Amino acid sequence: MRSPVIAFGIFAAAAVSPSLVSAAPTSPRINEVSSVPHVATADASAIHQPHVPREADLPVLDESHNTHHAATKKHKSKSHHKRALDGNTAGGNAFSGGTSDATGGTVVNEGSDENGDTITNDTANGAGTAGESISGDAEGGRGRGFGPGGNAYSGASGRASGGNAINDGGDIANEGGSNVGGDGNASESGDAQGGNAVKRAYDAYTAGGNAYTGSSGDASSGSVINEADDEATVTNTGPGTNFGNTAGDSTTGDAEGGQGDGKGPGGNAYTGFAGPTRGGNVVDEGGNIDNTGITNTGGNGGDSLSGTAEGGDA
Repeated sequence: MRSPVIAFGIFAAAAVSPSLVSAAPTSPRINEVSSVPHVATADASAIHQPHVPREADLPVLDESHNTHHAATKKHKSKSHHKRALDGNTAGGNAFSGGTSDATGGTVVNEGSDENGDTITNDTANGAGTAGESISGDAEGGRGRGFGPGGNAYSGASGRASGGNAINDGGDIANEGGSNVGGDGNASESGDAQGGNAVKRAYDAYTAGGNAYTGSSGDASSGSVINEADDEATVTNTGPGTNFGNTAGDSTTGDAEGGQGDGKGPGGNAYTGFAGPTRGGNVVDEGGNIDNTGITNTGGNGGDSLSGTAEGGDA
């Protein structure tokens, strides 16, 4: 008999790994979510607070034309950066917290292959539907003439994938609409709006705030896995047996850099990575597999959408 670990491995091998859309090479990767099999349940601790970009991560403007000015007014500038870093903003910086997983529960039936034991399902095994995992919006404060506008970071959202139905044993007999993977739901990161500079600041840090949206999580629907012994039989009798169900949507928020208002450079904008939205898989493995009626329907995929990024005007 195969263990549930093997069943998980079969599903992971059957799933198609999504190719996430990468940001520009100079874009800081804020809360990038790693691709993980949506069968397993993630630890809530995997969702972290937004990572504050280091000073080295942000663009540096050429200030060679300001050499004389900087030499005569050193007391007004202690850095060669014009971009607003978190520690040098006048408007408050905004961080929305990351959200945890809202995945649906999984059903696992594990039998024994000894003495020809059989797992029999009749109108059974409906995996749980996922909830929503949505992080809040973040809006940096305005500089109001005392310095640059605040930076804004929306947190990463957790997974909202549907639960799975897994049968692992000797003979497996399914009928009457058994084994339905759970629906995926929405995993969305909030919008981020950098604060405006409004007026000329008193030092070199004159800019609209930068905006970073967090990455969104896995919103795939649940899968159905029937794994019998190598010499046993998987029997599926429809209608509606082994149904993958529909994935949800994984969407990152929009990012808009703050306006420089003619007093300094506009803020940069970076959107996060949208997670996978795979339709659920149906996997039958055994010595003999008998399917009758309407059985084994893979799930529909959802939408994986990255938000709009708009840099602020100078």
